[in-house]
Amino acid sequence: MDLRVVTLNLQGVANGWFDGRAAAAFDGLRRLEPDVVCLQEVTIVPRREGMYDQTRAASEAIGLEHVAFAAHGWPEQQATWRQDGLAVLARWPLQQVSSVRLPTAPSDPPDGRVALRCRVVHPETEFDVVNAHLAWRPEEEATRLLQAELILDLFTLRGLGRQGHHGVLAGDINAVETEPVVRRMCQSLRDAWRELHPDEPGYTWLRSNPYTEGWDMPDRRLDYVFVPPGAELRDVRLALDRPDPVWPSDHCAIVVDLHWD
Repeated sequence: MDLRVVTLNLQGVANGWFDGRAAAAFDGLRRLEPDVVCLQEVTIVPRREGMYDQTRAASEAIGLEHVAFAAHGWPEQQATWRQDGLAVLARWPLQQVSSVRLPTAPSDPPDGRVALRCRVVHPETEFDVVNAHLAWRPEEEATRLLQAELILDLFTLRGLGRQGHHGVLAGDINAVETEPVVRRMCQSLRDAWRELHPDEPGYTWLRSNPYTEGWDMPDRRLDYVFVPPGAELRDVRLALDRPDPVWPSDHCAIVVDLHWD
């Protein structure tokens, strides 16, 4: 089984989404010809012509008809039209879709994150996709570690991380690889980028991107694809990492080509 997985933080509809950024993001993703796309910061917002569902718009534009969505945020936010969340788009049907509420950082309002899991029914075999978006504040290292532990505990029960298991864990981890949360992930899974690019930084959040202006932080690698033992990594690369003609998001995408015997 060959599989191409892409992960991208879409940044909602901020920074001119309807004035060029949507076309840049969707055209770029479609050209990658992915089998599975994990999106973070996708939303539902009202427009004059009706509700705009960013996940459905992505599905139609990229050509991946099977979709799952899980809202995140504090309860008051989830009760409004601004439904930030995670999405998985796939070429094949989805089954056993579930989400789990992650531990919350001591912030006000609480930043309620979730992880989204889907079982994808490929013609040759089924495989799992876990999409995660962890706490974002730099000082929330402890919370990110707790969130990762819960994800690994819950989804390891489904086979994630076992030899021969078919699956991926992808998303915006909001941590550089020296942080405890990434080291913990790598105890159970393999960091796809680092395995094929041991000496390249692989930054997915760039100061040169105008959408990151105002954040006093260096270039960083915040987005990851983790794979289990037994998966053959054939290629890992960055994408949507330059304006075309505008930047698609404040994050770059990661593209991973996998093979299982």
